[in-house]
Amino acid sequence: MDNIIKLGDRKFQVIMNGTVLHDFWMHKKIKAAGLEQIVLAEGETTEVYVDRMLDHVIGNGHALVLLGGLLAPAELTLTEWTPAVAAECTKFLAQLMEPADKIIVRGLIAQALIGFFRSGLASFMTSRMSSSTSGTSAGASTMTAGV
Repeated sequence: MDNIIKLGDRKFQVIMNGTVLHDFWMHKKIKAAGLEQIVLAEGETTEVYVDRMLDHVIGNGHALVLLGGLLAPAELTLTEWTPAVAAECTKFLAQLMEPADKIIVRGLIAQALIGFFRSGLASFMTSRMSSSTSGTSAGASTMTAGV
């Protein structure tokens, strides 16, 4: 499996496609972190934007909660995921002390934020395309398929 990450003495899988419960839980946590309110400024590079989002989620204490929700123990079947699994992963992440683990955690958070950015950009572009069509949704479906 390509999505296995070793942190401390444990192995985790990156949740690429979770259950509906997981999706709704993540949606709630993303909103609680205030990520939907951070918009790309005109002329701002993706790198600067992601750094700004990273500063925001670290500053408001949501970074580890979001990452804890994106990881699951490697041995877990994802249909068994619950919010308690995310809480346990978050607690484990918070207790890591090795510099190498800290680098991995920061990188994983940045990757997650890039993913949120891409999802948000896709939604924004689909929304723009949809509102600019004359009552049809063909433009929106084409734009979504291309993302």
